[in-house]
Amino acid sequence: MNLYLVRHGKTEYNKKRLYQGRTDIPLSLDGRAECFRLSKELRGVEFDVVYSSPLIRALETAEIVAPSSKVIVDNRIIERDLGDYEGTSFANENGNIDERFDDLNLNYSEKNVEGIKSLFDRVTNFIEEIKEKHKDKNVLIVTHNGAINVINHYINGLPKDGRLKYKKMGNTNYVKYEL
Repeated sequence: MNLYLVRHGKTEYNKKRLYQGRTDIPLSLDGRAECFRLSKELRGVEFDVVYSSPLIRALETAEIVAPSSKVIVDNRIIERDLGDYEGTSFANENGNIDERFDDLNLNYSEKNVEGIKSLFDRVTNFIEEIKEKHKDKNVLIVTHNGAINVINHYINGLPKDGRLKYKKMGNTNYVKYEL
């Protein structure tokens, strides 16, 4: 399987550097333009199946990037619920999410943030299912940084200390895996 992981296009929250989580925000005009550029870049790829998070920013991205494909919405790849942090600034000292939230062993979840184990379990369940369903296929998944981080760790291996190293993927960037 050729797996293409795409992070959704830019939103106003991305522009303002605010945590989005499950807040359902559409693409900004810049975000839509980014998606059209990515669509041109991936023009030669025939996607056999396209999956998206149910959040509008991911759905819009999927529809622009793969306009001739039917998009399958799967709730397991929705962004992590960031609870009380949603809508707060990255720069706000009280709004910054600390690294305890990304420790699988600790599974820290205060302030209504979804525990990392819940995110990890639902996303890895999704990946295991599509690996079985879509062998020898080109699969596009449009989702969010949290889910992409889990998929990257699932494919590349977990750190021994259980802390998921958080790597921010830029909006409309993608990574391709051959599984």
